[in-house]
Amino acid sequence: MTSAAGAGFQSAKAGLQAVSAQTQWINQQVSAGKLALDPEVAEKAAKHCEDKADELTGLLREFNGISAVSGLGSWPDGQQLSARFKSKAQDGSAGA
Repeated sequence: MTSAAGAGFQSAKAGLQAVSAQTQWINQQVSAGKLALDPEVAEKAAKHCEDKADELTGLLREFNGISAVSGLGSWPDGQQLSARFKSKAQDGSAGA
């Protein structure tokens, strides 16, 4: 794993921990009767989350399509070139 990927995972871990803490705080507020959510607002928020999840799924499909290089033939040189393009697509710091 590259150091950039490791840093990305560490950042994601920290973000998830922050979200967990916020979720616990919200749950405490709800349990204490200090926080309520309008059902219509909740529906809109849920719809927005679903839309963004669908958008991310589409971007992932697009990335997977872009990272696959075809048309370079079955010769070893074509396969090596394809593998290098794929590596470059997945890690921008990979050599040319």
